[in-house]
This record gives sequence, C-alpha cells and structure tokens, in this order.
Amino acid sequence: MKKATLFLILQIFTISLFAQINTDRVLAIGRNALYFEDYVLSIQYFNQVIKSKPWLAEPYFYRAVAKINLEIGRASCRERV
Repeated sequence: MKKATLFLILQIFTISLFAQINTDRVLAIGRNALYFEDYVLSIQYFNQVIKSKPWLAEPYFYRAVAKINLEIGRASCRERV
C-alpha cells in the first residue's frame, strides 16, 4: 500500500512539471530558419523565446526582421498578379 501511495504521489509531481526550453538554442534555430527564408517558422521560434524571456531584445529584433521580410514577399506576390 505504501508503494502504491508513493508511486501515485510521484506521478502527480511529474505531471505538474513543465519542460524548460533552451532559449539560446531556440534563438539559433529561429535565426537559421530566417536565413533559409522560412519566415513563418522563424517567427514561431522567436515567439517561444519571447514567451520564455521577454526581457531579451534579440528575439524581438529578429521577429521584426522576419515580419518585414514576410510582408515584402507578400507584396511582391501581389504585384506579379
């Protein structure tokens, strides 16, 4: 009975833990996606970093660059039509 209770308590504690992200790594992945002109994906990565560490300026800057490039791409597609 003690083992079952201990097991249940441990399960409850492990469920309540949240995964931590490595913001440096996610920022590097976002910059890599930006380099390969995958702007939507890079914005998603930068949003993850901003959600985790909102005081960093770098993800805001790169997200703005990606959004500007995304709008330029959409505008050029509209001009071609």
